[in-house]
Amino acid sequence: NNASSANSEGDYQLVQHEVLYSQTAAYEVLEFLGRGTFGQVCKCWKHHSNEIYAIKILKNHPSYARQG
Repeated sequence: NNASSANSEGDYQLVQHEVLYSQTAAYEVLEFLGRGTFGQVCKCWKHHSNEIYAIKILKNHPSYARQG
């Protein structure tokens, strides 16, 4: 099962090659880079531009969303 979800700590369960969407772009997950208090960071490829970005994914918790 490659479906993403949140675990009991509120971390998003990343799947390699999954596509994450913002309001204006699509980013393909290339690899996991790290985890911290507020969430995790992954290396992503931005579709249509061939640029690489580090994307921070906040935990699914209201206080982290306000502070992250």
